[in-house]
Amino acid sequence: NTALAKLIVWDEATTSHKAAFEALDTTLQDFKNNKKIMDGVTLLMAGDFRQTLPVIPRGTRADELRACIRSSYIWQHVKQLTLTTNMRVHIRGDLLAAQFSNNLLDIGNGKLPQDPEDSLHHLPCGNMTASLEELKSKVFPNIATNYKSHKWLSERTILAPRNDAVDKLNLNLLPQLPGPECSYRSIDTVPDQEQFKRLQFPVKPSFAMSINKAHGQSLKVVGLNLLQPCFSHGQLYVGCSRTGEEKNIYILSDKHGKTENTVYEEALP
Repeated sequence: NTALAKLIVWDEATTSHKAAFEALDTTLQDFKNNKKIMDGVTLLMAGDFRQTLPVIPRGTRADELRACIRSSYIWQHVKQLTLTTNMRVHIRGDLLAAQFSNNLLDIGNGKLPQDPEDSLHHLPCGNMTASLEELKSKVFPNIATNYKSHKWLSERTILAPRNDAVDKLNLNLLPQLPGPECSYRSIDTVPDQEQFKRLQFPVKPSFAMSINKAHGQSLKVVGLNLLQPCFSHGQLYVGCSRTGEEKNIYILSDKHGKTENTVYEEALP
């Protein structure tokens, strides 16, 4: 019961539209008919402004920034607490992991070195691949036999900035699994006393997924298809930070180890 809540935890808050927070504020105030922010309930928001902002279809940079929680009247009531220690690096005590962490921060903060000739940024991490076939084989080696392990499948994916590239990759990888393809156009259900049913379709393969969809994912092996470069704030940062080991990142770019890195400085803390 939200009316009885003392604490609300909102993960990945930086990717949510400010309207969602303002709607929560209005709802909580209505419960007790007062005007205190969030009705006095503590709202703990976790997130990283280096990651992608709320998605605005056909929106501009200004639209994305206006939709961000930092543009809400609620933000003036927020107390910011910053985490300063990368626990993955701290626990491992690994110099390579520390360098990888610093490289990720450079990506997220828009500090990558830029080629003066084409304005592209040099990628500081990951293993470059020469073709789409090589990228697929690095991320999904021997998929025709390894697919039987659900754990193996769940710990790897190929990320791309756009859904059309994702769909093409999934359509290309799916036939590599043995067995006939089947299309299910209906399902049978057993009637019961519950009248409310929820069916979520479509169910999409996730050999590849969009970078925006990969928020919150912790993977062992990640591929990045950057033939179509990242076009929105934080996409490259999210893509490169889905795994904790640089050696397990495989990147395909037709710009010889360079790509675009879009960062909105106004969104950074």
